Amino acid sequence: MDKTETPEASPKDRDGHDWVEIVAVIVLSLATIATAWCGFQAARWSGVMTLNLSAANATRTQAVTAANYANTELGYDSGVLLDYAEAYFEGNTTRLEVLKKRFIRGELDKALQAWLSMDPANNPDAPRSPLLMPEYQQATLKKAESLNKKAARLTDEAKNDNQRSDDYVLLTVIFASVLFFAGISTKFSSRSAKVAMVLVGSAILIATVVVLTFQPIH
Repeated sequence: MDKTETPEASPKDRDGHDWVEIVAVIVLSLATIATAWCGFQAARWSGVMTLNLSAANATRTQAVTAANYANTELGYDSGVLLDYAEAYFEGNTTRLEVLKKRFIRGELDKALQAWLSMDPANNPDAPRSPLLMPEYQQATLKKAESLNKKAARLTDEAKNDNQRSDDYVLLTVIFASVLFFAGISTKFSSRSAKVAMVLVGSAILIATVVVLTFQPIH
């Protein structure tokens, strides 16, 4: 009685299956490493974003404090000017000297002297107040403006950091799809199906790695 024997796979078939499985393992290994790297970078950029937002909020608070102090200085200078104008039109030189020595701040004094040199009592082109002179420059106000610009810059950096984190999260998802295709390839009995899944996973892996090389690293 003849025995029916199941034909063994040819060496070519065995080599083909081995080749597909080896490539699948390589793709799985690379995708796993890339997924872990992207997750790490996403967490790092998220941390940088948090730090920049915190710094922006702190800087903005300092800017508000400086602006409030500048407003206080402006109110003080306005009050002193009223006293100075009253003494000036009364011709009270003693009071003018006291105001100048003890109450007029340096920033106001510079603007005041420039204003007086324009003979404001007779010159219609003179500004109505020394506070409107270009010489009147408040250091605290400039500081507040500088701090606001710094806060805005930190906020923009935080937005960029958040986008970088999101980009790495997206790459993580794409690499996860590579793991899916490479992993599922081992579940098919058909060689053509295995090859197709490995090729799809490999193509996605290569394209995503190319994109990954252009991402900033922290």
